[in-house]
Amino acid sequence: MITFIVPVYNVEQYLAKCIQSLIAQSCSDFDILLINDGSTDNSLAICEQFAMQHTCVKVFTQVNVGQGQARNFGLQHAIGKYIAYVDADDWVEPSLVLDALKLMNDTDADFMNFGIRFIEESGGIRKTINTFNVDVLLDNEIFFDAIVEKNIQTVCWNKIYKKSFLIENKILFPDIKVNEDIVYSRLCSFYAKKVVFTANIYYNALVRLGSTSRTMNQAMFKHSIRVLKLEKELFGSYLQEAGHGYLLDAHIIKFCCYLVVQGAFRIKDRKEYYDCYQLLASVDFPGLISNRLAMASLSRKNDLLATLCERPRLLRMLAAICKHTFISRYIY
Repeated sequence: MITFIVPVYNVEQYLAKCIQSLIAQSCSDFDILLINDGSTDNSLAICEQFAMQHTCVKVFTQVNVGQGQARNFGLQHAIGKYIAYVDADDWVEPSLVLDALKLMNDTDADFMNFGIRFIEESGGIRKTINTFNVDVLLDNEIFFDAIVEKNIQTVCWNKIYKKSFLIENKILFPDIKVNEDIVYSRLCSFYAKKVVFTANIYYNALVRLGSTSRTMNQAMFKHSIRVLKLEKELFGSYLQEAGHGYLLDAHIIKFCCYLVVQGAFRIKDRKEYYDCYQLLASVDFPGLISNRLAMASLSRKNDLLATLCERPRLLRMLAAICKHTFISRYIY
């Protein structure tokens, strides 16, 4: 009933724990597709070992094209009624399949959303996201919610998708190697007619320094700008015609603030940081901060961050001070 799709790229240290958590599901109605995305370490050997021991595990190998394209490849070979994406350095709770099948079958939703726990390599819990303001969203309210992440997170791995929904609407990850989840989440929310939520936490996301999502440099900024421009191309006209163009502006503000804050902490070279900041002008940041409707759509925390992000030099100074305090461990 459920196909787990796991992109694998140079994660030999974490991979076994991930696969074991999938195999250990309390309900056995699933299969696991491990998509080796051109790994150069022992990841492929680990995948093949599990495949030899468990018939539910299948291994595919391709040249390195990024995890988004690896997931697309997995979807082409999936046989499950439902689809779940899992990153190879993360792990899931044993009741995920059993509980997800019940909720999805009972509600006939296009996709479900569940709680996430972010875990540090030391084992400590960094953050938990499992508070939703609704149990169900329908039709246009799904997309309007997702665009500013009120309840629907941009990550693809805190969800279970109906495969027929993905296939019928031709929903695929874009050919972008960073933040491809964002566009995918928007596409799913744009086409969905019904989504459901549960506060139960089924997914554990490892927060590790070497991950792609934590790398901050000009390449990351350029990839992220590609994501924002693609979103404007896909959804800008629709939102304007629906009278909700300010929601896309709010999303751009929020995402750019994330990049600016992360960059202030992680980009070592001062000039590179300011160069990265200048790149954001191509999506009209920080000019969009003057949009009152957009700013009103964001939380008070985001409002304060936006004001601070208009002053990158001040933010850089504050980041240098905060790096040596407990505050820095919450910036990611």
